Amino acid sequence: MIKINLVPVDELENQLWWVADAAVLLIVACASFFASQWYLGKIQEQTDEVAIRAQGLEESTLALQPEIKRFATLQTKKDSLNEKIDSLRKITVTKISKFEPVIVLEHLQNLKPEGIWFSKLQIGTPDTKTFKILGQGFDNLLLAEFMTGIRSTETQEKDDSDLRTHIFFSNLELVNSAVGSGASFFPDVDAFPSFELNGTINDKSDSSVPANLEQPPNEAPPVTVSQGSDTNKVRF
Repeated sequence: MIKINLVPVDELENQLWWVADAAVLLIVACASFFASQWYLGKIQEQTDEVAIRAQGLEESTLALQPEIKRFATLQTKKDSLNEKIDSLRKITVTKISKFEPVIVLEHLQNLKPEGIWFSKLQIGTPDTKTFKILGQGFDNLLLAEFMTGIRSTETQEKDDSDLRTHIFFSNLELVNSAVGSGASFFPDVDAFPSFELNGTINDKSDSSVPANLEQPPNEAPPVTVSQGSDTNKVRF
């Protein structure tokens, strides 16, 4: 049998021909290994930096926990402080504000002439400072006298030793004055005029009260008096 050797002539002459190729492969492998190690090292450094930053943020958050808890209870402390302020405000109220309803009642009682009586008296809150009177009288002249007395409080001289002189009435309005049927226990009188008065309570110590009122103190606006089907406009 005839055998033919097909190996290149160079390989037959140099038995270490593969050493050069192996060296090139080894160099490429080493370069790839070191490049990958360098890249992984960079990634690890970035990971460590992120971990250190996250740890710092966590420590800062823990350090802020006492402040966060303090602000969490701030609303409760604010509500408690407002309650104390309201309590102090009620305790430290001025004498005039404290006795104002009593003074108003005394004024109205003293100014009411004989022959005028109230069926309803309503005094507003310290915020509204208004009053409303529903009542009756023997005639409209008594009602006019009563309104004149109420208006006279505007010109009353203020006396610091008498708190009653600090309170006066303004914006007096006669909402209605109508003549109704007489009561059976007054046989000499056929009818009793009923009226409704509204007004404002003022304090002369209050700087917000205007010095000049819109109307003169002794002059009242025209009002309407109804009697039966006739309606007359009179000025008190």
